[in-house]
Amino acid sequence: MEGIDEVFQFADIMKQYSGGNMMDQDSTSGFNALANGQAAMLVSGEFSLSTVAHANPVPDIGCFAIPVSNDAAKNKLSVDVGTCYVINSKTEHLDLCKRVLEYMSDPEQQWIQVLTADLGDAPPAMPYSGGVPSSAMDDYTAYCDAGNTIPWVYQQYANGFDVTSGDIFQGYMAGAKDQATVIQELNESYLNFIE
Repeated sequence: MEGIDEVFQFADIMKQYSGGNMMDQDSTSGFNALANGQAAMLVSGEFSLSTVAHANPVPDIGCFAIPVSNDAAKNKLSVDVGTCYVINSKTEHLDLCKRVLEYMSDPEQQWIQVLTADLGDAPPAMPYSGGVPSSAMDDYTAYCDAGNTIPWVYQQYANGFDVTSGDIFQGYMAGAKDQATVIQELNESYLNFIE
């Protein structure tokens, strides 16, 4: 498979520089390590910025595409789209729209699950002011404007394979499986999912 060796080479670099207890860490500890300067980089998404925004002082964090290819043109920023509900400020029915949005976002109604407390945590799809100023958003916009983005690969998987593939690849990161075994297990598992 073209390019797969480079993906594993990047994974090896991550293993080498992630510390001896990387398999014992969760995403929250990674966000906190980035926020307090214990980590220089984190493979994550824009959602980590909300944790970083609560550090004192708030570090200015940027973002870049994971360099999984020696060909820079192939290194695209993986992006995803969250769902946001907005009200057009020019509506003739602003108060009614606000009441509907309040009703839908009431936790007791369970229409919308509020995942973040800070507006602007996810990159906006249109001009927007608010949230936490960050170079990461400028970097994100530059990648988008240049057409250097790709969708997260898990969006293209058969339903449920994202969890299974993560478990399989985790074996490589833990040193329990070699590259050939991981590729074989991923192939076999995916074929089972699509059957």
